Amino acid sequence: AYLKIDAEVDGAYRPIWFASGGELAEETIQVTQGTITPRLFGFNIGITNEMLEDNIFDTMATHVSIAGKRMGEWSSFMSLFPVMDDHRATATTYRIEGAYNTVAAGGDYCYWSDIMEAEGQNAIDGWTSDVAVIPPHSPATLLKGEGAGQPTPTYEGMKIDLKGNPITNINGMDIVRCRHMTTSDTPAALQYWSGLYSTTWHVLVLNKTYGIQTLRKRWLKIENYSDPVKDLVGTCVSSRQGHLVAYADACAVISFA
Repeated sequence: AYLKIDAEVDGAYRPIWFASGGELAEETIQVTQGTITPRLFGFNIGITNEMLEDNIFDTMATHVSIAGKRMGEWSSFMSLFPVMDDHRATATTYRIEGAYNTVAAGGDYCYWSDIMEAEGQNAIDGWTSDVAVIPPHSPATLLKGEGAGQPTPTYEGMKIDLKGNPITNINGMDIVRCRHMTTSDTPAALQYWSGLYSTTWHVLVLNKTYGIQTLRKRWLKIENYSDPVKDLVGTCVSSRQGHLVAYADACAVISFA
């Protein structure tokens, strides 16, 4: 199964003047189309009856709880992956319209100036950025400052603030932390912050409404089973969802070492 999504061809809609009582000419709508195909992912948790009998805690419930947490992390990562992976390629694998904006931070940090440049590039293309997705080590460097005119004096205060009150907003954009900022969609990539599959960190600045589109057909379906031959019981946790970038130029990717 799949879902078709229409996106306006860049600049196709333009208001026109018309006189009072006059005829408003019919618009020739130009759209292009993309497809979201949901993918299945999940866990099969098998535990022996002997382990269940000898454990004073609810072993299965513990494992299912952990599995649910990892499913949530994987779901978030998969929603970002289209931008993370597709911005490097010329093929429009995940995007319907437009081209990604890119910023090379040129160092070991993502600075305030890099965030502003990414936001500005999106604005030039007509999009207001409302979310910045950052890896976990970035908050303390965002206001570090780079060159004249940067807000260096606030850096020390920010480090103190991070201990108890993490930054949640920067220049009107919500800050979302995600440790899975890799360019690989293999499960092993979730074990690492930047991943063994990428030596480059990324920050995403985007418009969440017109950027990433998510189709979720199933979420955390839990099914129990019993296997008397192997003397075990098990639980399967599964979900099914897909993602697509409607307007790539509503997304900016900042890369740094």
